[in-house]
Amino acid sequence: MSERIVVVGGGISGLAAAHELHTRGRDFVLLEASDRLGGKIDSGPVPGSGLRFEVDTAADGFLARQPEATELCVELGLGDELVSPTAARAFVWVDGALRPIPGPSVLGVPFEADSVRASGIVDEEGLADFTARIDQPAPPLEGDASVGEVLRPRVGDQVFERLVDPLLGGINAGDADRLSIAAGAAQLADAARVGGSLRDALRSQVAESLAAAAGPVFNGIRGGNRRIVDALAEELGDRVRTGVAVGAVDRDGAGWRVRADGVALDAAGVVLAGPAWVTAGLLTPHAPRAAETLDALDYGSAVLVTFVVDRGRVDH
Repeated sequence: MSERIVVVGGGISGLAAAHELHTRGRDFVLLEASDRLGGKIDSGPVPGSGLRFEVDTAADGFLARQPEATELCVELGLGDELVSPTAARAFVWVDGALRPIPGPSVLGVPFEADSVRASGIVDEEGLADFTARIDQPAPPLEGDASVGEVLRPRVGDQVFERLVDPLLGGINAGDADRLSIAAGAAQLADAARVGGSLRDALRSQVAESLAAAAGPVFNGIRGGNRRIVDALAEELGDRVRTGVAVGAVDRDGAGWRVRADGVALDAAGVVLAGPAWVTAGLLTPHAPRAAETLDALDYGSAVLVTFVVDRGRVDH
């Protein structure tokens, strides 16, 4: 039986899986249906801007305190190219004006009434609702729930709809009322599992984070995150094949047979790292319940807009 592992999908998940196989000395091949690697990650010029460098045209960073992405960059020889954003503040557009995101917060969820009041994001009714709820004792969260199910009762509808949903929904390209809190906001899930006052749980998280802080919150790569994809492609070499669409994954004794564009590849194992709807089709004969779950997933749309403004036109 072949010892080869076939990785289906050349986005960052598939590339990272192939990198892990490579570092372990395993035989593998990665198949990507499109003609480029990286999935949604890309970088490029801003046409007509005169900028002499490329910018990220999708994800522009990753969490530094969840170490896997940073460790991958170091392994690829990009450790010296890590950069962190400036300390510029973030804002949301509410009622015709930019409003500062109130702090301190955890994943955009505030817990101090004074900062919420100062931000102007909610009206007096919303502020009173937030103030009444943030300290209310709640039973510990068990299992999983949506972000909305957990946070609406703890911060009120206005704070949730004007702040939490735009931030978490935007980051995850979805609807926070339907977003798993375990998958999309693990820190908030941890706070909810403590029970009691959400304010106390979030205050404790912030204190622990500050005590443990040894670097930036976010990292990126000088010249754009596309460089991570390019470094992975160079490392993996001719074991990566683009323009090859996988049509079926079949059992073959103790192993597998991957059928792609008229070619059959024998494999000891298969890593499925493509979009949910593609993976669902490949899984249906083997794990129909998992396939049904994947097939039911909705993909949201997100747009990243980059503005280049002449410094002479900025008077603040």
